[in-house]
Amino acid sequence: LFSVVGVREVDGTATPIELNSRTYVDAYGKLHVQKTGIQVGDVLTVTARSAYINPSGETTAYTATATATVVAPENGGAKECAVAENPYIEYTDTADEVSASE
Repeated sequence: LFSVVGVREVDGTATPIELNSRTYVDAYGKLHVQKTGIQVGDVLTVTARSAYINPSGETTAYTATATATVVAPENGGAKECAVAENPYIEYTDTADEVSASE
């Protein structure tokens, strides 16, 4: 079981931020983060909880926590890529036959 919470420092006080359903940890443990409502400097805390149920003894609970600080992207991202400059497929006529192996 994973939980994700976010905080933003406002005037020296950690204030909770609202995370929507697009911020979650999937079944493979990968963190997905919403595109809106998150700012550089926000801190996300992910908590994982699990339990080992020993059939011959007691149950052991396990908890792990990781924090991540949101930083600005190093590159422009997909919006500034070549596809964004020309997002439409361009077809050209050709007289040469093309096979699947080409």
